[in-house]
Amino acid sequence: MDEGTQDKVIPVFSQEERRRIVRDFIIAYLSGTVRINFPSMEAWEQYVKTQHYEGALAKNPVETFAEHTANITGISKASPSEIETSLNLMFGLIAAFRAGKMIEGKFFEESNLERKLDALEERVGRLEGLMEELRNLMRVHRG
Repeated sequence: MDEGTQDKVIPVFSQEERRRIVRDFIIAYLSGTVRINFPSMEAWEQYVKTQHYEGALAKNPVETFAEHTANITGISKASPSEIETSLNLMFGLIAAFRAGKMIEGKFFEESNLERKLDALEERVGRLEGLMEELRNLMRVHRG
């Protein structure tokens, strides 16, 4: 990938989408809709090695989950940057737990696809309006 292409690469999920997924997960976890089968520390360390996780993801998953859930939900006093860090880390934990088949239940809103389609339709509508404005301006300037 050259430098010009690298600038154009964006994450699959926006920060807002990651925030929504983490929120949905925590709500499902607290309501009992989702269950995490936390592995033993030995099993987690082995899993971390195979997945090449580092930093906070490599620490005790129960403690890490509890600490960052407390930050995200406001149980602990955390700064806005600490909350963002916790949200991103929790998103990573959710992905790691799901990849390791440690999560039982559903937490991702099915209507998320509908929201994305609605947003896309809205954007297309705005683009159509802008295209019409451009056509009108071109007619005026040519005419």
